[in-house]
Amino acid sequence: MTSSIGCSPSWGRIGTGHWSRSAGYSGYLGGAASGLVTLICAPFIGKLADRIGCVTVMRTAAIAGLVGALPLFALLNAFPTIFILTVIQALLGVVMAFYFAPLPALMSAMFPTNVRTTGMSLAYNIGVTLFGGMAPIVLAVLVEQTGSLVSPGYYYMFVAIVSMISLALARKRYGQR
Repeated sequence: MTSSIGCSPSWGRIGTGHWSRSAGYSGYLGGAASGLVTLICAPFIGKLADRIGCVTVMRTAAIAGLVGALPLFALLNAFPTIFILTVIQALLGVVMAFYFAPLPALMSAMFPTNVRTTGMSLAYNIGVTLFGGMAPIVLAVLVEQTGSLVSPGYYYMFVAIVSMISLALARKRYGQR
């Protein structure tokens, strides 16, 4: 998810070819909007996760990513403006808040206290490296190979499916709700 927000300004500027040179810089407005939305929403979503369970809240974000990925990329492709990019990134900020607000609580419940810090650090950083760090390369290859500027949405969908499988395993193995 975060990779979509981080790569969106570059993708929009380079991928569509419709924006002016300054649009690449202006595109970071969406990243700032996304961060602000996540910052504001996270405490409320964390409280919701305390009430109904981390997995339940995080699964909502994964489903939103799965269902919304292609329409959002198609919208940006059809209307490649700074405004649309900013709105999409703000919407993704809400999805990020639904996923990342409960994540520390879920991860801490998965590891015993004597290895909790090490376990959380390794699990989080390996996941971020594999799915976030490789995202710009994967997205560039997808666009190049398919010729479709909507194809990064498929990567987002793939990550959402992996997330839903992982959440189902966390629920089953660790009894998380």
